[in-house]
Amino acid sequence: MKIYWYQTQQIMKDLSDYIHFTVLRFAWDGVLDDAFRIYDVPVPRRLANASDQRRAEYLAGRIGAQKLLQHFDISLRAPLMADNHVPSWPSSYHGAISHDRDFASAAVIKMHHGRVGIDIESLSPKIALDTISQRIAFAREIDTLTNSCDLPSDHILPLLFSAKESAYKAFPCEHQQHLDFHSVELREIDPHLQQFTFSLTHMLNHEYEAGFRFKGWYAFLGNRVLTLVHLH
Repeated sequence: MKIYWYQTQQIMKDLSDYIHFTVLRFAWDGVLDDAFRIYDVPVPRRLANASDQRRAEYLAGRIGAQKLLQHFDISLRAPLMADNHVPSWPSSYHGAISHDRDFASAAVIKMHHGRVGIDIESLSPKIALDTISQRIAFAREIDTLTNSCDLPSDHILPLLFSAKESAYKAFPCEHQQHLDFHSVELREIDPHLQQFTFSLTHMLNHEYEAGFRFKGWYAFLGNRVLTLVHLH
């Protein structure tokens, strides 16, 4: 598998130094099983009969995650797939992985600094933008994006969709079943810092009450949008 690593310091500049993330592009030729062995990433049983594309996405995401974890401890390995299909992170760490076709991204943070979510999406989604709008957005969120950002109209909904996906991944698994696209609402966006602020629209528990605010960042990479969310 061939990997091209992006220079992340040029993607999101105003990011706390305890939040680590990576973005990569990948391509493969030949047998993927060899790539899994080379990068020392176990193949989950659930992927035994998966397509090469799905297996390549999984591998690329784990390669990115492993690189980040080894920034903290060289002995750490790529997170395995848990029973609920999410990455099983080492104790005291939290992270997230995302992929879209030949792109993969990952983010990792030590738990005492909070939790992170990351997502990468195509700016040419397979679902019609009108359908996405009906499923994920409050009208006032579209107004906020339209009035605050000088973005092409076809960038607005993929950005919002990706940001909400990142937010979902950042919350603990036990709360994710109580979240949907209208559980968080975009309150502010700063196109100069490429930052946005979300708030919860309903209570999850005493730690995450209605109105709880948290921050995220975004960047455009060609025909992709990358978002990252931090809960603290």
